[in-house]
Amino acid sequence: MTKTDQYYAVLTGDIIGSTSDRTPGLEGIQDVLRDLNGDLGSKFSDTLIGSLDIFRGDSWQIGLRQPRSALRVATYIRTFLISRLGVDTRIAIAIDTVERIVDGEISQSSGAAFVASGRHLDKHLGSAGFGLASGPVSSKHEPWMAVMLALYDDLISELSSAQAEAVLILLVNERLSQAELGQRLGISQEAARKRLKSAHWPNIHSVIDLFEQVV
Repeated sequence: MTKTDQYYAVLTGDIIGSTSDRTPGLEGIQDVLRDLNGDLGSKFSDTLIGSLDIFRGDSWQIGLRQPRSALRVATYIRTFLISRLGVDTRIAIAIDTVERIVDGEISQSSGAAFVASGRHLDKHLGSAGFGLASGPVSSKHEPWMAVMLALYDDLISELSSAQAEAVLILLVNERLSQAELGQRLGISQEAARKRLKSAHWPNIHSVIDLFEQVV
């Protein structure tokens, strides 16, 4: 794919504490990232470009055709990893133009969005879980967007594996009733209600909805 004036979203991330004794090691992390890749392909095929690319052992990158979906996909990635492995990932989101997209190896693509996402992860994100790189879209909404993402990051960072699993399901099935969610989780409707409340799902949903409206 060659250069276009259309905006794309690029998400670049790395696993937090991948060398810690509390994580399953790089091989285990890469196995789960490959599982995540398959899951993203089935859940977000309308926006995902190619597939999730794993590089440097514990780092990854994906491209999205629809920038408005960036925070939902980023949240899906984090809750997938928390629910499956109990590990988290930093994610730098950039929304800008691209020059070249290599579908089979996204990390070898080029353009402003790819440069901004990788640079933000390496130089500006620090220990935060989410970050939005400066660009023609994000600049319209600074600084309130940065504050919102910082607060939102706290919500996601505090999720337990069980809470993350519930959020993961609702991210792509928002119309599920609490009874239906409970059936998928193997718990009662009341237990599902309490789990969503403790996970602050209404707040998570509201932030994603706002992001999708303004981007």
